[in-house]
Amino acid sequence: MEYKIQKFLLKHRVKPSLLGFYYIPKAVEIILKANFTKIKVVDEIYNSIAMEDKTTTRSVERAIRHLITTMPEEALEELEINSRENSTVLYALALKFREDYKSDKN
Repeated sequence: MEYKIQKFLLKHRVKPSLLGFYYIPKAVEIILKANFTKIKVVDEIYNSIAMEDKTTTRSVERAIRHLITTMPEEALEELEINSRENSTVLYALALKFREDYKSDKN
């Protein structure tokens, strides 16, 4: 799953040198594992990644936000969204890769 999300980001010229490049696939996987149930982005996604990477929740949030603000408009168009809010982009990516996630699990 991580590979497919990172491939999507690379296709849209997102720099792999950005820390968010590694955090976004983790965030999307948390959403997919929760099966799109209502989860708190900060409490459940950012904290989980921060604990795993031994960093702060704020650092994770900033890294993801920075990557999203640098994403070209065409990436948002492919995701069929017009918002650069972290949660919107993360959920849109989860929707895009939902079927891949299901087939990877089986």
